[in-house]
Amino acid sequence: MTRTVHRLPRAFLAVIAAVIALLTTETAARMLEMPTPRHGWVHAQRWCSGCHSIDGTTAESATDAVPGFASIANRPGQTRERIESLLTRPHGSMPDLHLTHGEVLDLLAYFESLRIDPSILPLSPPMGEDDPRPAFGPT
Repeated sequence: MTRTVHRLPRAFLAVIAAVIALLTTETAARMLEMPTPRHGWVHAQRWCSGCHSIDGTTAESATDAVPGFASIANRPGQTRERIESLLTRPHGSMPDLHLTHGEVLDLLAYFESLRIDPSILPLSPPMGEDDPRPAFGPT
């Protein structure tokens, strides 16, 4: 009995390899890119400014029911986890924005830049450092 082996053309395999390399490179580049308040502001301008005041100079937004970013960032006891939850889980009239992990980190960096009390713990530890809060919850 003779067995027929089907082989993919080399050109097709080369294209597949190039696509995988490109996707891996872009993903790795984004993963290595540190979150920045500037990127967070850009995301906030695009997705959040229709309802929230994002500039940090006013605590409230155009509608009384929606807090401004400065107010959210400076709430007593505010944590990274609470803000992440607000950004990633639809609630009230807030839509599901389908943010990537990198976009959430950028927005967290922007929220951090709006905090005015230097005595409170940061929302995110500096890159490469462990979170200073105890593992059982915020202090």
